[in-house]
Formats: sequence, structure tokens, C-alpha cells
Amino acid sequence: MKTNFRRFLAVLYVVVFLIVVYLSNAINHSISPAKVINKTNDAPYNDDLQFFKNDLPKLHPNLFYKYSKSDYYNKLNYLTKNQSKYSINDMRLELMKLTASVEDGHTTAYVKSAKYFPFSATWFDDNSLRITAVTKEYKKYLGYKISKVNNLPINDVIKKLDAVTPNESSNWLKSKASKSLRNYELLKLLGIAANNTITLALKDFSNKSFNVKFKAINKQDFKKLVFLDLLYNQKNVPAKPKKSNQNYWHAYDKDNKIFYFKYKSCMDAATAKSIGESQLSYSNDINLYFNSLIKDFNNSDAEKFIIDLRDNGGGNPELIKYLISNLAVDPKFKNIADKNNRLFIFTNESTFSAGVFAGIDFKNAFPNSKIIGTSTGGLKTVFSNPKTKVLKNTNMYLSYATDIYPNNKTMDRMPLIPDIESLINLRDALIGIDYDYKLVKDSNIN
Repeated sequence: MKTNFRRFLAVLYVVVFLIVVYLSNAINHSISPAKVINKTNDAPYNDDLQFFKNDLPKLHPNLFYKYSKSDYYNKLNYLTKNQSKYSINDMRLELMKLTASVEDGHTTAYVKSAKYFPFSATWFDDNSLRITAVTKEYKKYLGYKISKVNNLPINDVIKKLDAVTPNESSNWLKSKASKSLRNYELLKLLGIAANNTITLALKDFSNKSFNVKFKAINKQDFKKLVFLDLLYNQKNVPAKPKKSNQNYWHAYDKDNKIFYFKYKSCMDAATAKSIGESQLSYSNDINLYFNSLIKDFNNSDAEKFIIDLRDNGGGNPELIKYLISNLAVDPKFKNIADKNNRLFIFTNESTFSAGVFAGIDFKNAFPNSKIIGTSTGGLKTVFSNPKTKVLKNTNMYLSYATDIYPNNKTMDRMPLIPDIESLINLRDALIGIDYDYKLVKDSNIN
């Protein structure tokens, strides 16, 4: 009897023990699901990292033209191994820096910004970065020099931007940095801005300091803002005709006999559609516009011709060739093209990609043309035809080049250098004078 009772207690003990273990595991799993091994949490950015490692080197025409192949893969291997230690913003920065190291302006990792600060800044001849466009409540600060951004010296800000900017040239960094200063999301990611505000330490014309706070504006509201622009509508440059296209327009300066052609974008509607941009501000048939330009030129008494490529960020380099080929056989245009100091090309640090090729093609077709301005931000040979990849793990975008232009054996990775260097100076800007245009007006013709 005792033996049976002892057996009963042993069985009961085992049953109770198993029940306790079962309940304990059930409770632990219901309260702490993180204890279950989760491969997604261990490798939260793996898909994005694998695209950089396995796909991008195959898709880009020459990813290691400047950047060491071993350094590239070593960095990716480290990030892959340690990815669980990175926050999403830290990983975004690492991928932006990695992409910037390729030094290809058409290959860049970025986060789309939804907010912008209501000002623009431009580099001047004394290497100062100054406020050149604001909304009316900040009008008094036009021309003021930026010395700090949220107490960070401007040179340190530029270094931070440099680390995530694919710089084809030093001038392209200047162009991108001046524009990036109003990009709230980027500045926030870099730890420069926070709480939808930014404070700029400005210096006036007597070097007196001011702290000015700007509030970030939603993208849709930002588009509706009206800006006062120190460098727009200078008094000595022909005004943009009403109803003309904002991206390409022309006007005749009758007093100085100068025909002025502003070519701000190398895009038509088809090009815009192919890269996912709105087609509304581009011509459906740009050749019709070019024909009207040639007609208006022939109806003028122009003795000089300017093609202004400043701020032309590119597009389709083939479009301008129609205009050039037709001007080359136009009797009136040939008459001035064969002479000195008649044809001029304007460039600056924001002339990029197809904008650079427009200048090259124009100069090659008409060798007597003089280039006035600064070295271009873009180069004479580029990695081109960019495609866009959505990086889903980090919720950002990667634009990457897939071709080389022009497609020849020469890799001339140098900017287009002006014949006459011309930098923006404060005095001319304040009185509304475009110095490049003034040089053309004052040049002697022969």
C-alpha cells in the first residue's frame, strides 16, 4: 500500500512540475516576445546593405573610379555585421556618406524633405555665404553674411554637408551646400537643426552680428511663398517676357544690341516625364521654341549673343543640339559668330550635367565664344542616365548613374573653365548689377 502511495506522489510531482514549467514558459512568451529570436531585428537593414554590396557595383558604370573597392566592401561588411547597433537615422547617415565617397554627382542617397526654411544663400567673391533671397519679413537681412548655424561655425556646417554630398568638384559642393542650408530634414539628420527651427548668426555690412530665427515651412506652403531675391531681375539684364517659359526664354536688349538667351534647364516635357518630374513647366516641343528664338534673333539688330547657363542643373544634353545646328547655318548668326567679342556663354557653380554639355557644344560649334563666370559644378565627362531605387529598410532613396556621357574613351573629369572668371561681388548685387552681363555690354566688338 505504501509503495503504491509513493508511486502516486512521484507521478503527481512530475505532473505538477510539468504544469508549472508549461505555465511559466507560456507566461514568459506572452510578456516578453522579444526573447524569441527575430532575424529582422538582428538584421534590420540587410536588404538595403545587400543592394549596395551586390547590385550597385554592377549597375553603376564605374563605381570605383575614385573610391577604393576594398574600402567600399570593408565598410559594407562592417555595417552588415553591426547593423543591429545602428538607429535608422545613423544608418541613413552611413549610407549617405558611403555614397558620397563615390564622388559622382548623379549617384546620391537621400531622404526626401517635407520642410524647408524660407531663405536662399549664395557664395560671393570673398568666399562668404550670404543671404540672397527671403520672404518680405526678413527683407532687412538680404546680403548679410552667414557666420554660424545654430551656434555651429559655417565652415563646420559645410564640412558636415561635405560628408554626405557627392562632390564632383569643389564648386559643386558650394552649390549643393548653399541649397542644403534650407533643407530641414537633412540638417536635422546631421544634428544641425531641431524643433522645426534654425538660428542663423548673421553679420551686416558693418560686421555687426545678429541672430535670426527661421521656422521650417511645409513643402506645399513653401511653394506658395513669394521671395525677394537680391540676384533676380538685375537692372541691367533684360526682363523675362510675360508668359514665357521659366526654364528657357529670350529677350532683346535694344539699347546695347544684345540678344540674351536664358537656358536654365535642358529639359522638355518628355525628359521631365522620364525622370518622374512634373511636365507642366516644360515645353512639349522645345524645337518650336528654338525656332521662335532664331526668328526673333533674325528680326533684331543684335551684335552680341549670350547663352546664360548659370543654374542650369541639366537634363537631356541632346536638346540644345537642334538649336546649335540651326544657328550654325543661319547667315546672320554666322556673321557675328566669325568675329571676336560677339558670342558669350555664362556659367556658375550650379551649372551641372547637361548644362555643362550645352556650354561645351556651343563653344565647340562657335570657337570664338567666350565663357564668362565660374568653373562649373559639373564635369566634362559624367556618369549619367540615373535611376532611382527605394531603400525600404531605411526609408530613403538612392539615385545611381547607369551610363557614361559622352560615351568615348576619354574620361575628362574636370569642370568647364571660364575664359574670363567672374565672381559675384556684394556691391554689384546691392545695386542690382549683373557683373557678367556688364562685361559683355562693355566689351569692344570687332
